[in-house]
Amino acid sequence: MSLEARVTMGSRGVDARLGVEDGSTLAVLGPNGSGKSTVLAAIAGTVRPAGGSVRLGAEVLHDLDARRATWTHPRRRRVALVTQGDDLFPALTVLDNVAFGLRSRGWGKADARAQSRSWLARAGLADVADRPARELSGGQARRVAIVRALASRPRVLLLDEPFAGVDVEAAAELRALIARETRDVTTVLTTHDPLDARLLADRVSVLDAGTVAESGSVDAVLSTPRTPFAAAMAGRVLVRGAADGDAVVTHEGARIPADASALAHGAPAAVAVTPIGVTLGASPGDPRSVTDVVVGIEGRGDAVRVRGAVLAADVDVAALDVTVGDTVVFIVPEGLTAYSA
Repeated sequence: MSLEARVTMGSRGVDARLGVEDGSTLAVLGPNGSGKSTVLAAIAGTVRPAGGSVRLGAEVLHDLDARRATWTHPRRRRVALVTQGDDLFPALTVLDNVAFGLRSRGWGKADARAQSRSWLARAGLADVADRPARELSGGQARRVAIVRALASRPRVLLLDEPFAGVDVEAAAELRALIARETRDVTTVLTTHDPLDARLLADRVSVLDAGTVAESGSVDAVLSTPRTPFAAAMAGRVLVRGAADGDAVVTHEGARIPADASALAHGAPAAVAVTPIGVTLGASPGDPRSVTDVVVGIEGRGDAVRVRGAVLAADVDVAALDVTVGDTVVFIVPEGLTAYSA
């Protein structure tokens, strides 16, 4: 079922609107404190917001803005929320944890346990079915929590930072599980990692300071970001200014070579530049050069990111010969295209 939600909670600075098509997955990106967990909890009904509404298909789960406010209890929503805490019952076995959701929906004990064993086998967890949940690793506990949610056959699945706190191998297993088992389930997941959006989502919404700053297809948001956070998530540097034919001119007067011919002269424009494609030049004579001042130098594995006031470049450690405060010349890659800001 399609999901439409508006969540307002002034005490937490949240006023956000989200929409998810039936059977599709929405990735909600945003920094810590942007309101992602609050929005999911309001949709699930575990937190009662100050205002807003949640609609699932034609059904209104709550409407707090109506003259006579309506509210559906979380147990009656059939909306499954998997939090970062997993919320497993530590003394129960893994099998009984998964069966709990089905039992709460009225399934008999034998049928619920049989169905739960089937789900655990599908998730590669059959060998831990009879172990107490408290004995699980972090990655196993997260998989069990997701399996329990899926086994309850929710109309909407909400995943709050499903890969937080688990190692790389466990995260890969979780991604595979979610991709495989949510093909026909309306799903919302929150994340900091653009890889999650690329692999799992159909659309992306970027939450910033409690509101949706931008929303669209995964490719559109990550390739033409309109907020610095979305650009950083995509591994790019966002430069905003005015269109000027073959460049974007910043408010400070820096001229970034990029094809802006599709935009009216002087129109608000942006260009997203990937630091790995930017090099340090010797002089400003190159037509693709941008003179800048180094404001920071950060380690990036085998490379070093030289961050300027406008641009950034990833350079080899052995080639680093600048320091903070130096004037540098960045050479941007060919083929940059400006877009409307």
